[in-house]
Amino acid sequence: MANLRETSTWEAGIYQLETSDPVMGGENGIDNRAPRQLANRTLWLKNELARQIGEINQSIANANNAKADKAVQFTAGNGLTGGGDLSASRTLALGTPSKITATSINTAISNTHSHEIDKASTTTQGIVQLNDTLTSTATNQALTANQGKVLNDRKLGNQGHQILAGRLNITNNEWAKLHFPLSDGSQWFIEANPNYKSAQNGGLGIRFLQDDNGTRRFYDLVKSDQDETIAYQSWTNAELIKKANSQHRHSWSAIDGKPSTFTPSNHNHAWGDITGVPSASTNTIGIVRLNNTLSSTSQSEALTALQGKTLQDGKLDKAGGVLTGTLYVPNSGVKGANDNDTGIEFPQDGILNIKVDNKNRILINFDAVNLYSVHGHRLALQNDKNLVFYDTNNSVIWATNSMLQDIAGKTNKTGDTMTGHLRLDYGNEWVGMSINNKTPNKHIFYDACVGGICKGGMQVVSLGNGKYDTKLLVTPAGNDTQDRRVAGLTVYAEGLHSHAYGHLHEYFVKTRDNQTIDGNKTFSQEVVTTQDNGFRIKNFYRNRSVFFRYDGDVFYLLKTPDGDPNGKWDDTRPFLWDTRNNNVILNGNAATATKLQTARNISLTGAVTGSVNFDGSGNVSLATTLTKATVRYFNRTISGWAIAFDDETNNIEMTGQVVVSADGLIRQYFHLKHFRDLWFGRDDNAVGYQNHNIANYRIPIALWTAMPNKILSVQAQTMRSSNTTSSAQFSSEAAEHEVAWAFRNQGIDKSNVWLNLSRMHGGASEHIDLFVIVEGY
Repeated sequence: MANLRETSTWEAGIYQLETSDPVMGGENGIDNRAPRQLANRTLWLKNELARQIGEINQSIANANNAKADKAVQFTAGNGLTGGGDLSASRTLALGTPSKITATSINTAISNTHSHEIDKASTTTQGIVQLNDTLTSTATNQALTANQGKVLNDRKLGNQGHQILAGRLNITNNEWAKLHFPLSDGSQWFIEANPNYKSAQNGGLGIRFLQDDNGTRRFYDLVKSDQDETIAYQSWTNAELIKKANSQHRHSWSAIDGKPSTFTPSNHNHAWGDITGVPSASTNTIGIVRLNNTLSSTSQSEALTALQGKTLQDGKLDKAGGVLTGTLYVPNSGVKGANDNDTGIEFPQDGILNIKVDNKNRILINFDAVNLYSVHGHRLALQNDKNLVFYDTNNSVIWATNSMLQDIAGKTNKTGDTMTGHLRLDYGNEWVGMSINNKTPNKHIFYDACVGGICKGGMQVVSLGNGKYDTKLLVTPAGNDTQDRRVAGLTVYAEGLHSHAYGHLHEYFVKTRDNQTIDGNKTFSQEVVTTQDNGFRIKNFYRNRSVFFRYDGDVFYLLKTPDGDPNGKWDDTRPFLWDTRNNNVILNGNAATATKLQTARNISLTGAVTGSVNFDGSGNVSLATTLTKATVRYFNRTISGWAIAFDDETNNIEMTGQVVVSADGLIRQYFHLKHFRDLWFGRDDNAVGYQNHNIANYRIPIALWTAMPNKILSVQAQTMRSSNTTSSAQFSSEAAEHEVAWAFRNQGIDKSNVWLNLSRMHGGASEHIDLFVIVEGY
């Protein structure tokens, strides 16, 4: 009696014998169809169970190999303290920083670190050394507050009461003037004639100028070539009383009230009796009338002592005094008391010249402002608009007029339109052009346009989390009046994507380095290797490999020890071909046998049980029994693949289980806890359709274990967040979302399930839970 022929296939259903079916045995008989389908299922379950047990054992072995030994030490690096072995929790801490000095540098050594601080200069902020002198020429040192006080105490302010504690010398050969403006527009001047000594036509005078168009009124104080003293009226009267004119005569009879006797050496006259007394003038000595004002232009009256005191109190003494108004020196100079080569000069109206050591330093004239360096270079502002720099030979080094003409055709760095070609002509190891977007996590583009319509270009696109893709834009054939650019080639960290061919990395094979090929590769020429070990085949589940080896004399078929698929060969030599003599050696058991030397027992456990002895002498039948469903529990943490907001982690706790029923149906349960929909990337936006602006997120979930054949159905339901605080605060959040199976994304994928999650109501997305059931077989 023959046994049913079995294949490792999961049958979708078991045939039910109908009353109309004839009784027919044999390999293809109708009566053997249902048992054969059951046997196929049983064999598939046996193989699948063995495979999963192997995976579990391998996972346990991998976990044991991957764990860290507690004796492993980790050491704090430069600038850190702490560390130790892994037998307990360890802490790394930042070491105590070193003292920062003017010579500190950026460094981390031993268990400390230090920082470099910029040195202050005229262009850089930083630490600075103080200088307590007024003689230094250093530009990298700062003046002390003490020297600032010295300067403040010595300066002459430009308003209020000021004290000049030295001399004010007016030394030019022009009329020198001190100017006192009045509130009504009139002015007082004190003038000195530089030629009065030689011309004998007067020296110092006071004049009054009514306004800019008025006439001058002079009050000369001295008109003599001799040293003179100006007398007050009271003093003059007293002196006149004491003396009579040497030419004055009285007849004796004209004298009234004569005493009968008197001493001839002494006599008195009543003032009314004295006649012929001359009046004083600028040319004649005589009696004078006093004038108690400073506004008179009389040249025959004398100033009173009161007005003299007024002038004394209000004057600016050359040895120092208080100036309570403005000092105008339009046609003279101000110099040091003892120097002729240092000071401020006013050669004429509108000209200012400041000299140091008989060299010009600042010269302001009618058409230019000139600044001189110590070495004779000159910077001149001409006609209020052209800035010119001269060398010591008075030759022009540069001028703003010529510079403006030179830059008239240049492109503005803040944005401009270039009407010609841009050419980079520079010699170096690297020559190129850099574009910098100062805003983090933003994009960069370069557009190439024809006739105002962009036809190509390049984009560097930020995808968040520090990731950037580069797109090369091209335009296919079509309407030439529209911008129809597409991403012809996208370069990203994982490979290339072509608009025409898709992901190009699936079609390329590297010419060097290690490479994994997922799929078939056909070579039209020989595959040549220069290594003795030419071709290695690895088995993922068995964790060993076999490979061909040719050492130049003998060709071997070898295998590695278990657990070392990348290692060398073991002692097994199943096949050797000595190419020197063409001998072939086969080692091991015979290729064929009638039965096994030792019979083996084949048994099934789990959802399907049964056993049978097999010695290889013939086919055997295995009776099986379906048991109750098996359940396994799982949990893991997954991460959303979009950037979370507000420094919020996007890790999601997920728990669940896998239930395998006796009839082969597999149910997988998933519970995603306390997450937000925007932690996942958006799905395609259906522009032009209703609700296309509603945020629709695509959520991929890796199955606990891949479905062997097919995913039949997916059920999903949103729930209030399992987090106590969030659940109480956002109790209606789950009702604002709708979730559905993303069937168009699912395709033939048996390892993942895809969902679409959309918030249809409410203002903002908050935390929710999601429960998913996936059925398949």
